[in-house]
Amino acid sequence: MAIARDAAAKAQIKLRLKEPLRARLAAEAKQNEVSLNTEIIQRLHTSLTEEDMGGVVFGSRDIFVCTALVARFIRIIERKRNKKISEDPSLFPDALAASAIYWKTISSKISEITSDPEKIEKVDIEELLENPEEIS
Repeated sequence: MAIARDAAAKAQIKLRLKEPLRARLAAEAKQNEVSLNTEIIQRLHTSLTEEDMGGVVFGSRDIFVCTALVARFIRIIERKRNKKISEDPSLFPDALAASAIYWKTISSKISEITSDPEKIEKVDIEELLENPEEIS
């Protein structure tokens, strides 16, 4: 039986991150003039809040998850091409195509993708974009 915790209590946890992710978070924390711990907490809070809001705005968590995935691919492609979607509208269909490859890959591993997110096997999106021929 789980022990009830005081909502005001703080828990100390240990995270295992690959060095590039830790370095990126540290750089973001420095730019935002906060500690690495504060940066991670703010990002986790933002992620959960956006997911909650997405369910309200889109009327469905599933639709929000799909839309957020396309947005993530757009940001990745923008970084790789060093262009914004407003400068190069071809990024959008490319992001949709990458999203389709991603969904096809993970949906072959589980039957209901968004209704049970714990079962989704982690797929490296950036690696997917670099080697889409290996996935399809």
